[in-house]
Amino acid sequence: MTEAIHNRFVAALTERLSKIKVGHAMDKETHIGPVVDAGQLKQDMDYIQIGRGEGAKLVFGGERVERSTPGFYLQSALFTEATNQMRIAREEIFGPVAAVIRVKAYDEALACANNTPFGLSARHRDHQPEICLALRAQRGGRHGDGEPAHGGRRFPCAIRRPQGLFVRIAGTEKVC
Repeated sequence: MTEAIHNRFVAALTERLSKIKVGHAMDKETHIGPVVDAGQLKQDMDYIQIGRGEGAKLVFGGERVERSTPGFYLQSALFTEATNQMRIAREEIFGPVAAVIRVKAYDEALACANNTPFGLSARHRDHQPEICLALRAQRGGRHGDGEPAHGGRRFPCAIRRPQGLFVRIAGTEKVC
């Protein structure tokens, strides 16, 4: 997230997260169902503690939620003050945990987002050709071995925080 819009973005994302209903997956009002099992819930909670321990600031959620239907419900967690070296930013959590990394400019944001050994995909909403080309840049492969991830398909990798949240590059501000 670039300096110019970091605080506005975090405020808007926090507001949006506060409106997300966690509940039974078959309930029409539910946005996010439970995590798969007790082991996954423990792993997600461990990552939340790891994020705090590494110096990230938990600004929203990250707490177990009780519902009338049994399940392993977890409120989405949002961290700020994260760096790309933190485990919550580098490892696949498989839970509703997101980290916002503050950067100074677009080039730093793109380098930060693409600095991963995973062949993760992304979506963006922008019609600026330079952004589209940057997101299509050749990746080093799923395991850094030069082989493309996902059976030879090339996926853009920028904006790689998919843990339950949709992040986009927007307008001329060019943020991640």
